[in-house]
Amino acid sequence: TRRDQISIDRTESYLKAQTELLDQQAEQLYGEGYLSAAYGIWSVLLRVEPNNVEWQAKLTRARRVMSNLEELREESGGPNAE
Repeated sequence: TRRDQISIDRTESYLKAQTELLDQQAEQLYGEGYLSAAYGIWSVLLRVEPNNVEWQAKLTRARRVMSNLEELREESGGPNAE
């Protein structure tokens, strides 16, 4: 019915707005160096929209940077080195 469609449209609009906010928060966290927090948000967003190429790329970037940082820590004998 028309009422149902209006409800669906509103729900989709709300969901889109919320996911955009979460993406912006993840970007801010990433920029501030909170890589694992940003990674976690993008992981959740991809559960909602698994084919979102932009979020996939951001998740991949965060994973790569975290891995590179871990390698640098291990090479330098930092606090997380084995």
